[in-house]
Amino acid sequence: MKNQHAICGNNSGSAGAFGIETARAAAAWHATFPEYEPTPLVQLDSLARDLGVGGFYVKDESKRFGLNAFKVLGGSYAMGKCIADILGMSLDDLPYGVLMGEEVRRPHRHHLHHLHDFRLCAA
Repeated sequence: MKNQHAICGNNSGSAGAFGIETARAAAAWHATFPEYEPTPLVQLDSLARDLGVGGFYVKDESKRFGLNAFKVLGGSYAMGKCIADILGMSLDDLPYGVLMGEEVRRPHRHHLHHLHDFRLCAA
């Protein structure tokens, strides 16, 4: 088995590294995906009445990229950040169209050989 090690990411164990600016950057990056749509809100009038509140809304994540979960956003953002780091780019310069385009795949890109064996592990 090859000697494998982490090539990117925050290994500090601190969730504080993901602040509001990072959340905004992640949202902007995901908005570049052709399948992206804002998450719809479902109004639950009966529950609102039962609770005695003016309104109760739930985000319908079943529409999220067709995967029925919001967790995919964290994984795709982590993957995008890692690939950007490997390529020596900012994620701002790697929207979906660029990420999937020929420029990223060209063999002359330095560090591109790291992507041959790229694995993302998330929990």
